[in-house]
Amino acid sequence: MRLVGQFLRGSKRYFVLAAVFTSLVSLLDLLNPQIIRFTVDSVLGGLEPEPGTLTALLPKLMGGAEFIRGHLWISAAAVLTVSAASLICRYLFQLANAAGAETLVETMRNQLFGHIQHLPFACTCPTAPATSSSGARPTWTW
Repeated sequence: MRLVGQFLRGSKRYFVLAAVFTSLVSLLDLLNPQIIRFTVDSVLGGLEPEPGTLTALLPKLMGGAEFIRGHLWISAAAVLTVSAASLICRYLFQLANAAGAETLVETMRNQLFGHIQHLPFACTCPTAPATSSSGARPTWTW
C-alpha cells in the first residue's frame, strides 16, 4: 500500500476531481428524464406532481404549471442547460483522469529510473570487477 501511495503522489488530486466530476455527471444525467417527465405528465397532461418532490416544488417557484404550459421553452431551456452542464462535467472528468494518469506514469517512471541509476555498476555490467567484500560476482548472465 505504501508503494501505491508513493506512486499516487502528485496525482491524487486529479483522481479525486475525476471522481467528483463523474458523480456530477451521474446526478445531471438523472435530472433530464425528470424534467421531461414533469413537462409531459404535469404540464401537458395535467396530472398533479407527487407532493414532497422537487418536481412539485419547482412549478410553484416558476409561476405554476399554467405559466410553464404557456412558455414551454422554459422546459426546453432546462433540458439544454442540464445537458450542457453534463457535457462540461464529462469533459472535465476526462481531463482530470488523463492528467492523473499521466502524472502517475511519470512518477512511476522517474522512481524506476532513479532506482536503476543508483544500482551498483556490477549489477548492470557482468564483466565489471566484483565490488563485494567476498569477491563474488553476480550469478546472473545477460
